[in-house]
Amino acid sequence: MTKPYVSYTAKNAICTLAGQVKFNTYVEGVAIGTIKHGDQNYTPDETIRGLSAGTNHFVLLDKQGCIITELDITITQDSCEPVTFFNTFTPNGDGVNDLFRPNQSSNPIAYKLTVFNRLGQRLFESESIYDGWNGNYNGKPVPTGVYYWMCNYTMGDGQVEVQKGHVTLLR
Repeated sequence: MTKPYVSYTAKNAICTLAGQVKFNTYVEGVAIGTIKHGDQNYTPDETIRGLSAGTNHFVLLDKQGCIITELDITITQDSCEPVTFFNTFTPNGDGVNDLFRPNQSSNPIAYKLTVFNRLGQRLFESESIYDGWNGNYNGKPVPTGVYYWMCNYTMGDGQVEVQKGHVTLLR
């Protein structure tokens, strides 16, 4: 006998947030009565939260308490590397350190970087960690010097961060 198809939506653990699973209320036309995970019972319309990374075992029961199926769902721990910046960049076209932008291994869900000159004039703004400042303003290279930046971002766990600093542009 083959196991029935079970439809569910899972969210992996990220940062300090644990994973979660939400099952559809029917398994191949049979209404789910209870979902067991560990020693806890859940209703079919409940989102099961607090799941740790790894394999999580679930038992789905019908309304009479008979087992419909058992299944294992793997929750992974998604990366939550903080947003960090270097303090120097060299936009000289050699393909190395040509853009001022954060580490590309961070994964904020909302992000905004603004770069200013010493007079407070906005030179660059981006809402993507993949876009970086190339040391130009209005299509022309700015001089070697120190520039100021501010970055607002939200990580996957909802934590809002604001960073400020300065970057030295070397030509």
